[in-house]
Amino acid sequence: MTQNDIPNAVKIFHDAFNSVGEHWSIETCTNRINQYFDPETCWVAESDSKVIGISICKIDNGIYGKELYID
Repeated sequence: MTQNDIPNAVKIFHDAFNSVGEHWSIETCTNRINQYFDPETCWVAESDSKVIGISICKIDNGIYGKELYID
């Protein structure tokens, strides 16, 4: 994922979470993506040069050490 992908990533994130009953605003989704954005741990899936999916990962401290959280 690059900075240029963020607007498309926000829309996908928004649509995905709201499709399962969440009520996230575009602003909340934008803040969340910006909070976790790291080109080394965030990826996009593309088809015909269009972003169709995203994977956002962050490393966090867990009970047993480092954990990888995937959105």
